[in-house]
Amino acid sequence: MIEDSKHHNVTCNLQVTEDLEIRSYLGVPILLHDGKMFGTLCVLRKEKSSFTSDEINTIQNMAMFLGYLIDLEYVTIHDSLTSSYNLNFTTKYFDDYIKGKICKWAMIFIDLDNFQYVNDTLGHKMGDILLQKVSERMVTELEGDIVSARLGGDDFVLLLSGENDKTKVESFLEAILELFSKPFQVEGRDVSITPTMGVSLYPQDGLDAETLLKHADMALQEAKKSGQNHYSFFNQKLNEHISKKVQLTNDLPKALSNRELVLHYQPQFNMEKKMTGIEALLRWNHPELGMISPLDFIPIAEETGAIVEIGKWVMETACQNVKELHQHGQSDIKVAVNLSVKQFQQKKIADEILTILEKVKLHPCYLELEITENMAITNMKRTTFSLEQIKALGVRIAIDDFGTGYSSLSYLKRFPLDVLKLDRSFIHDITVDQKQFAIVKAVIDMAHALELKVVAEGIEEESQFHLLKQMGCDEVQGYLLGKPTPFIRLLK
Repeated sequence: MIEDSKHHNVTCNLQVTEDLEIRSYLGVPILLHDGKMFGTLCVLRKEKSSFTSDEINTIQNMAMFLGYLIDLEYVTIHDSLTSSYNLNFTTKYFDDYIKGKICKWAMIFIDLDNFQYVNDTLGHKMGDILLQKVSERMVTELEGDIVSARLGGDDFVLLLSGENDKTKVESFLEAILELFSKPFQVEGRDVSITPTMGVSLYPQDGLDAETLLKHADMALQEAKKSGQNHYSFFNQKLNEHISKKVQLTNDLPKALSNRELVLHYQPQFNMEKKMTGIEALLRWNHPELGMISPLDFIPIAEETGAIVEIGKWVMETACQNVKELHQHGQSDIKVAVNLSVKQFQQKKIADEILTILEKVKLHPCYLELEITENMAITNMKRTTFSLEQIKALGVRIAIDDFGTGYSSLSYLKRFPLDVLKLDRSFIHDITVDQKQFAIVKAVIDMAHALELKVVAEGIEEESQFHLLKQMGCDEVQGYLLGKPTPFIRLLK
């Protein structure tokens, strides 16, 4: 006869108990933290006997402990917000199970565009619900053998099994974009959001989850450069680019102390082709890689904060160099120096400039500081205050690359500017494009009406120079009259 405890509504399979000649059993439910029943812990005996209270307590404790272990395992591999898998599961699943069993995989790193805007405008609760809806839709509506995981924040990863052909994976990516084209219902309102994705393929892009995820992230960052709601695949050139960036990031802090940074100067001329000034251009003479373009290392310096110390060195060196030109008989030459975003945002930028001028003993009128349009409009109130402080020193202020940003008349009128520098993109077609000619002429006339001098950049042809002279342009710089050159050559 089989004994069933009166305290637990649990039964065992009769056929199993008969086959094993079980005479008594005790079944205890395994409960999870939310009270749901996961299963049953059954203790079976071949002899007919009752379980003692101590045995029952022991078995109940064992069932409780099993529930705890199951909860712990669940928490370890699941995301608490969306209940999808997490990074721990993704890496373990791939490395312990997938590798060697299925030879084709695609890892898709997904970042939600402007998710912070949802949090800021609708609140974090609505943002959390949106993340849950996104996770649910990907799991239920995407076709294919996939594993979905949330890595944290608004980052997700999808593992697509059995496929590493780029064309076929692209079809899956298009399906994801289509999935996001429909708004998500969040607390009764439609919320639209788009994904940007980076993709790595197994085995060609990596043989373990960590490498594939790193490469998918690289591809994601590349995709972001092309805008939102887009995707990009990892490739070896991208890896080489990232490796170079890592090397430059590691080496840049030592570049200044090792005297690897140098200044070249591009001359500026008036319309009689007399040199009136020089623009300081930073170069990095890397001991292994040779001369590094500022386009490659200035963004790194901005990201790491190294640009503040570098910018200070550039300004002081440029002031010293122009002072030396004055001592060699070129007493009317000024020097133009580009201010970085982080330099300009310093609260005591005017004090730092004054300290350099006093140290070098250079009159402020021979220093011209250049800021870009985008820098200027970031914080109009702060920009106005800083520029007025700099202007009070007697330093000239130029707006650089005019025409590539907002090209707004409002800030030209509001800020204490001296010079407007026309970007080379404005100049390129003025000899063949009547509309471009008219635009440049209008900008020059407008600048003069605001009592600003105009410097045109990128002059490469004599015909461009003559047209600008006819328009009333004040100064020019470009390869036609002078290429960037080391300072020593200016002294000659």
